[in-house]
Amino acid sequence: MDEEEQRAHDLRELNVQVAQVKDRTAQVKDRTAQVKDRTAQVREKTRPWKEAIALVFAIAAAEASIHSETIFNGLMPRGWIYAVAYALAIVFFGLATVALFGISFKARAFFEPRVGSAHAAVIRCCSSTYSGSSDIQRFT
Repeated sequence: MDEEEQRAHDLRELNVQVAQVKDRTAQVKDRTAQVKDRTAQVREKTRPWKEAIALVFAIAAAEASIHSETIFNGLMPRGWIYAVAYALAIVFFGLATVALFGISFKARAFFEPRVGSAHAAVIRCCSSTYSGSSDIQRFT
């Protein structure tokens, strides 16, 4: 009988330890979920700056591209000036595209709970089309 009591006692201890591990695992999962939520909130707050910074740099690249002949005159040969102007134009289109898509996604996220998914998609599409056409008109 002593051996059976010892086994029962060991089994109870093992069940208690398993319950403690499960409880600790649940606590860690809860904490991990809280950290993920907080990280998502912080990222959401900082994301608008990414589009604004890209937009400012895009405008600066466009201005530098347009006025590259006066900026770099005397510093390098004319062929290099044109190469720099074209490179800055490519930088402008890249940064403007990042800003355009970022702002259009923000518009969709803002309007979706208010007017519905379909209308938010239309607003996003219209803002992307208008912004894209104004980017192209800038260099024509």
